[in-house]
Amino acid sequence: MQAKEITPRKNLCVAGMGCPSIFKTNHKSLIIIGTIPAMNKLPRNVLRKLGKGELAIEVPREILLKP
Repeated sequence: MQAKEITPRKNLCVAGMGCPSIFKTNHKSLIIIGTIPAMNKLPRNVLRKLGKGELAIEVPREILLKP
């Protein structure tokens, strides 16, 4: 797999410092790095969507959405 970082410039930070990031892959998918919220804190509508092998991650809104 190959991946190119597409994190908005204003959200870039030093690697290894716990930075939320977005990568575009050559598999026509995205890899998103963020924090894993506590399962007992997730709303039911989110928990219902999680399938086997999946996990929810949390990133700042501005990394994915334009204001």
